[in-house]
Amino acid sequence: MRMRPGSPLGMLTVAGHYSQSPTAFLDIGLNTPGNTGVLQVNGNAMLGGTLALICVDNCSFAVGDSILVLDATGALDGSFAAVTLDNFSTGTFDVVYDRTATEVRLLVTQGVTPAPKPTSALVLLGGLGLLCLLRRPVRPVDCERRRPSARTQATSGHNFRARG
Repeated sequence: MRMRPGSPLGMLTVAGHYSQSPTAFLDIGLNTPGNTGVLQVNGNAMLGGTLALICVDNCSFAVGDSILVLDATGALDGSFAAVTLDNFSTGTFDVVYDRTATEVRLLVTQGVTPAPKPTSALVLLGGLGLLCLLRRPVRPVDCERRRPSARTQATSGHNFRARG
């Protein structure tokens, strides 16, 4: 099962308790501070499974930024077994479980930048290929017709008679 608050940015509120199984995913979209996915639980939150972080558009966060991922009004138990990153070029996070405030936050420990878009890479590769073609030396074409030599005549299977 996948839970996607905000699809991918914005808040999703769960009216009641939230329990994440070991095989479930909580997908959180990240764009900029204040523009992320957040799961609001109006009850207890029991965590497990995977926290999947997704860079949306040109996501950008600086070292030290704190990002709210989950906020519960009741108790916060458990933790995520794994954290995955999707569409990031750089960036690392610490997952902080604040049991007193009953919230989960990400602390940015390395600046976050998005992965290059495939279209940009394809344009770059196409341009490099064009440059390679333009740099390839061109051989001059000899447009002068040469008269066949006696040797060429003998091996071509045709009989020619040279006039002298």
